[in-house]
Amino acid sequence: MTTRFISKRAVLLLVLTAVVCAVLGAWHWSRTESALGIDQNIGYVLLWPLFAGFLIFAAVRARRLERESMLARDENRWAAATVHQPPLPWSRPPSADDIELAAYNRYLADLNARELRHKLRAAGLDISTDVDRAP
Repeated sequence: MTTRFISKRAVLLLVLTAVVCAVLGAWHWSRTESALGIDQNIGYVLLWPLFAGFLIFAAVRARRLERESMLARDENRWAAATVHQPPLPWSRPPSADDIELAAYNRYLADLNARELRHKLRAAGLDISTDVDRAP
C-alpha cells in the first residue's frame, strides 16, 4: 500500500502560502517608496520570496525522501525491481552453482530463524505455538 505524503490539500496550502509570500514581498516593495523603514522593507522584499522558495524546496525534498524510504522497504524493493527491469528475451536454465547458492541461503535463513526463536524464548517473548517449538 502506497501512501502519499503531499495530499491535494497540502499542495493547495503550499501554493496558497507561496502566493501570500509573493504578495507580501510585492507589498513591501511598494512600501520602499515611503520615507519610513526603507532598509527594512527592502530586506523583507528579499525575504518573502526566500520563504516561499524554502517551502517549495522542503515539500519536494520531503516527497523525495518518502519515495526513497518506500523503495527501501523489502516488500516494495521487490516490487520496484520487477517493475523497472524489462523481461529478458531468453532465459537460461539455472546452473549447479545457482542451485547450491539457493540451498545455502535457505540453510542460513533457517539458522537465523532458529537463533531468533531461541533468543525470544530465552527472553520470554516467544508467542509461537507448541508445534513450532520443535528443536
